Amino acid sequence: MTRTRIISIISILSLLLLTLSGCLETSDQVYSQAMQRSSKSTPEESSEPEIDFDAPNYIGPSKDQIKEPEPLADDDLSGELVIKSCYLEYKLPYLAKEFMALHPNVTITFDIGIPTAENDLLTRAEREVRRESFYTQMRVELASGEGDYLLYRMDERFHIPQLSRSGLIEDLWPYFENDPDLDSSEYFQPVLDAFSCDGKLPVIPVSFMFDAAYLNRGVLSEIDVEADAINTVSVTQLLDWYEKAAESNSDLNLFFTSPDKKTLFPIERPNYIDLDRGTSSFESPEFISFLERTQAINDQDPDLDYETEQGVMDSGLFNEQIRFQSTGSVLDSAFGLGPELNEKFRNVAVKSRPAFAAIESVTSYTLLLMDSSMEYAAGPYPLISSNGTLGLTSLDSFAIPSSCTSKGLAWEFIKYCISPRSEELVTFSHLGSPGLYTSDIPLSKTNFQNNLKYYAQNDDGNNIVVYNLD
Repeated sequence: MTRTRIISIISILSLLLLTLSGCLETSDQVYSQAMQRSSKSTPEESSEPEIDFDAPNYIGPSKDQIKEPEPLADDDLSGELVIKSCYLEYKLPYLAKEFMALHPNVTITFDIGIPTAENDLLTRAEREVRRESFYTQMRVELASGEGDYLLYRMDERFHIPQLSRSGLIEDLWPYFENDPDLDSSEYFQPVLDAFSCDGKLPVIPVSFMFDAAYLNRGVLSEIDVEADAINTVSVTQLLDWYEKAAESNSDLNLFFTSPDKKTLFPIERPNYIDLDRGTSSFESPEFISFLERTQAINDQDPDLDYETEQGVMDSGLFNEQIRFQSTGSVLDSAFGLGPELNEKFRNVAVKSRPAFAAIESVTSYTLLLMDSSMEYAAGPYPLISSNGTLGLTSLDSFAIPSSCTSKGLAWEFIKYCISPRSEELVTFSHLGSPGLYTSDIPLSKTNFQNNLKYYAQNDDGNNIVVYNLD
């Protein structure tokens, strides 16, 4: 990839970020079953996967090449830090390991609501119960002043604006703006602004995503919409085009694999909330019309397994679905993930019902492909609200509770996570893992550029990244 190409992609992202909204808002039997499958929320015993260096399929440095960072000279940082999260992201233990190697007198542990080993054993309903239980407990702990930890993976279930206004989580602007080690020009400022509320920064993302739509080229042609003339897609446009197409195809689903009729609500919601004034307009004729239109869409995929297949969103699978419905065959090379997953994803493409669109979260790799085209699925087009707002999502963010007794240490770890990394540290191969620092869009411009370089050098043409919207 050329330097000009990288600069072009960064420019595209910068233009998109100008459309951001402010202040991101971000049965007893089922409960019993979920609790029976779980244990009390405690720190995970093993936060790192065991590495078998002798395994025939191991890819990475040899055991004698594994090298942790050297301790910093004159280091005086010390203390204990607990990181609490509903889920444990794979990369967090590696970042913690690096940080503790640099600061030998620091200890970091994890308190995880749904440990990884348990998550795969739960049904969707059970996972939802466990998540709600975790977030309810968290809000109680914060309100009672018992939240002595660093929060990770902040999402809308925390009701972040309310926590910020109540003073239960710290404003991170003073930390960010007054830290001499940070250069504000290194970070995407519109992203930080989007995560701010009432002039405060309650949450800071290490990386972020935004939603984009892929559209069925054949259906676009039928309704006389030119795919190459589309730049962004608003919720209103999407519904208008779908309703027009459905007039001649009553079995057409709006979304590939039928994730949920509420899928568009988080994208459209900013239109009806004024967070600065603390008001909403959910009783307006416009919002009622939006609800009626989304309620009327087709959202049925009875041939897909509800637990493992329905709601799987991937542009490559969507392209193969349309190919199958057009030609009766798929490209098996499109499912390059091994025999078992190959067959699973092939089944999704073959069994799912015809659809107009697929939603996929835009990551660094997606941006790399934005000027590439697939044969049957057009896109990705950034998906915006009806008034032109682009919303952001982060599964990789931090917040410091006001009751945390190690605020300084918590900020030092946050700073380490968002700081620029060298090209050699795009992955954790130096620690024995091929995993990326992040596959999403980093807050750091340097890290974003390094991500693009990595993908350009290592793309094997078979990258399928599946997002399940539950």
